[in-house]
Parts: sequence; structure tokens; C-alpha cells
Amino acid sequence: MNESVFWQVIESAWATYPALDKTRQRAVALNQSDALQQLAIMLEQVVIPAIGLKLMELDREGLTDFIRTLEAKMHQLDRAVLYQQTSLSDLCFIHARALIIGMGKQYFNLIDQDPAKATRHLEAEYVTTIGYKIYEERFGRPIEKFAKHSILTGSNKAAWVQGGR
Repeated sequence: MNESVFWQVIESAWATYPALDKTRQRAVALNQSDALQQLAIMLEQVVIPAIGLKLMELDREGLTDFIRTLEAKMHQLDRAVLYQQTSLSDLCFIHARALIIGMGKQYFNLIDQDPAKATRHLEAEYVTTIGYKIYEERFGRPIEKFAKHSILTGSNKAAWVQGGR
């Protein structure tokens, strides 16, 4: 799976709900924190289950690639400067990065390029676990977590050297 397929899974889950997707696109384009707060709730309640349905359609290799891409994106966002902008704790920072990814490619790119644009204290825990859960359901055993990239806070050592906590 290449990165475009990873984003296609997330974007197609949002597209399942056209009105919600339109609201998300507008909120992301304008970086509206109030709207993003409401969308965070919808991401957890509605969109993540839709992502799960999309993941159920993937074969073992595709699902594994989705999980590894998610881990890589989480690792990429694991930076002191983003931690300081978004979170109160290490666990909250994992969920904040998950929300950034769950909001889709446009929001991910916005925050990746300018962490100061991230909305404080928004989280989406289940973005980090849905792939693992679907893998175990489909194939009867858990997949190895963090085979290449850890999603844990502070694991991207190079991105924490200058920023500290």
C-alpha cells in the first residue's frame, strides 16, 4: 500500500457521510477550532467505524500496510513542538496525533507543516487502535505493534532533542 491508498481509506470513510465531510473540509480549510472540536466527536463516533469497514475489505498485506503507514505518520508527528501545542500528557499526545491523522490528509499536512495551527486538547483515541483490532478479528491473532515506528510519545528522538518538554 502506498501512502495515497492509506489516505484514500480515511477520506473514503469521511465521504460516507457527505454533509459531515463537507463540514470537515470547510473546518480544516479555515482551521476553525470550534468546528474541529465537534468533528472530533463525530470522528470517534461515526467515522472510525466507517474506517473499520473499509479496513475489513483489505487483505492481510493491505491491512498490514495500513497499520505500518499509520504508525509511520504517528511517528512523524511525534515532535516536542507539537506536544507543547496540543497536549497535557504523553497519552493525550498519542490521541492528539491520532486525531490529526483521522481528520485526513489536508489537516495532517497543515499541522505537519505548521504545528502552531493545531487545536489544543483534541483527541481521537480509536484511530490508533482500529487497524490492530480489525487485524486480530480478521486473522485470529494480533499483529506485531511498532515493527518499524513506535507511536509512543518521545519515540521520535530526533524531533525531541531541541524541543524538550
